[in-house]
Amino acid sequence: FPNAQHYLGWCFLDGHFVEQNSSKAIEWLQRAATAGHGASMLQLYKVFSEGQGLEKEARRWLERAAESGVDEAKTRLEELKQEWSGK
Repeated sequence: FPNAQHYLGWCFLDGHFVEQNSSKAIEWLQRAATAGHGASMLQLYKVFSEGQGLEKEARRWLERAAESGVDEAKTRLEELKQEWSGK
């Protein structure tokens, strides 16, 4: 049920229909992402990229999202690789 898990994570993340709860959002998004849900992987990248000291975790989810075929993740990863290489 990765689609349902993703939707539930999104609801908790944004406070739609439930009280906003970042911990629960991450829990549900990780369940969906672990099941191969690319959009959840991308969302986890976005969540973790905003946190201090979570760059490695953010990058890991971005790479997994790109590998799963999410176009936005592929584009963002390519942009970051260019930034990292100093181009």
